[in-house]
Amino acid sequence: MIDTDKLLNDFNLLSSTNPCNFEYLTELESNLNSYKNFDRYNLGYSDEVYCRFKVFLQKMYRLLDKKKSEATKLQIEKLEDNYKTYLYDYLDFVSDNSDTFVFMFSGVGKITPLSGNRPVKLTLELISRNIPVLYSFWRYKNSTTQFMDLWDKTNLFQIPVDKALQSIMDIITYKLKCKNKIFVLSFPYPEASKYIEIFKFYGWSVVYDIRDDWEEFHLVNQAKWYNESYEYYSILKSNLVIATSQPLINKFSSKVNKEIHLVTNALDSKFIINKSRLNFIMDRNINRRKKIGYFGHLTSSWFDWDALIYTATKLPNYHFEIIGHSMPPEVNNLPSNISYTGPKTPDEIKSISMDWKIGIIPFKINKLTKAVDPIKIYEYLALDLKIVSFDMPQIRNYPEVKCANSFDEFVNLINISMNEKFNFSAVKEFLSNNLWSNRVDTIFELLSNK
Repeated sequence: MIDTDKLLNDFNLLSSTNPCNFEYLTELESNLNSYKNFDRYNLGYSDEVYCRFKVFLQKMYRLLDKKKSEATKLQIEKLEDNYKTYLYDYLDFVSDNSDTFVFMFSGVGKITPLSGNRPVKLTLELISRNIPVLYSFWRYKNSTTQFMDLWDKTNLFQIPVDKALQSIMDIITYKLKCKNKIFVLSFPYPEASKYIEIFKFYGWSVVYDIRDDWEEFHLVNQAKWYNESYEYYSILKSNLVIATSQPLINKFSSKVNKEIHLVTNALDSKFIINKSRLNFIMDRNINRRKKIGYFGHLTSSWFDWDALIYTATKLPNYHFEIIGHSMPPEVNNLPSNISYTGPKTPDEIKSISMDWKIGIIPFKINKLTKAVDPIKIYEYLALDLKIVSFDMPQIRNYPEVKCANSFDEFVNLINISMNEKFNFSAVKEFLSNNLWSNRVDTIFELLSNK
């Protein structure tokens, strides 16, 4: 039987106590979960009393969730108030255990199973080589989601951008025994760029990684922090400057006397398929399943929703599966042959994409997208998908890629690709030279020649 007196006492305690400790909340949640398994006959309650009991349980769960959130916030605040203690412990760990250390100033969010950005991929490759990385992640002021975690004695230490900047001089001047200290500036944030010369003075190598056209992001109300002067300063003062696409190199090389090296994006080995899947893919090419997919960011700043809707309307016999985050709230009433699944992990994407024949990139054609080398290109190819994209100069000569310059051409290229066989050998050769391990090797080689 349920101890109703204790349940009422717990409810009153939850209502009046602030904050509640985690141990109590965990025990209470366990008790509530066990109560859910009772039915009316076990309890001997009448229908009316049982309904009241269920309503009461729902109130308890809502209150419990609120208290857990409050307790979590307090725990995080305590952690962040003392973050320097953890940071110094980490730097001591690095100094004692590694000859090479990388400070990745990423400009993107925390590393999670859903992360797919270039700084994340480079960080994960470095860690796989037992190279410690201090990873600074972006968060907005008063963020309630992007908190730092307690360091768990591994090579990765994730720190929010505000805390990284508060401690940047401590990091730069810390007496590390590492022979190679590398600061990777993955976006030209003014508050970080101004420290480039100080990094160099204290023996760090500085790499500026031009991974996007930040000026164009700024013009579409993204990257509000952008300042052109700081980007050019970053290019001129860094030891090594790399870029993800030839259009980005062309943009800056015409204005500054600085060598910029092409280091494109690459493939995450998580997307490499096994032999049994390969057999399935070959069968799929014979059967020509009529599913088309996309995964990635869905912001209307560059994802062309009008193009996708037009294409789906023109191709009613094909089904389009869309995976990703940042779905614009104004996008609704999609055609019935478009389904949106939300964000997915690489393993989930591999499973879902087994029914796809084509991966699409319906990006708007503008200066922003003209500079892009999409990571998803490599991942589509690893999933043995033919690719139809709106035109981007960097990808024109990649295998199994067709580029369109209009909505109608996009539709036509999908029809053509749906009836073509996949060139496995060409793709295999291309991907073997385009892994993230290749990119890290290239960066280290370029640095060694400086």
